[in-house]
Amino acid sequence: MKFKGFVLLALSAVVFLVAANYPKTDDAQKEAILMQTILAGLEQLHYAPQDIDDDFSNKVFDLYSI
Repeated sequence: MKFKGFVLLALSAVVFLVAANYPKTDDAQKEAILMQTILAGLEQLHYAPQDIDDDFSNKVFDLYSI
């Protein structure tokens, strides 16, 4: 019974140490990856793909600014 408690404590300590030393990711890097993923999905899966450029952005802005 004592051995199970020791194993649980040791496992908890290892998990804590790994989590404490896990490298932090930059928010800007996360956002860049997220935007790349969204744009790739839109380009591949959209039924009528359009070029995402300034003209497209202006159309979207005009639609949602009404």
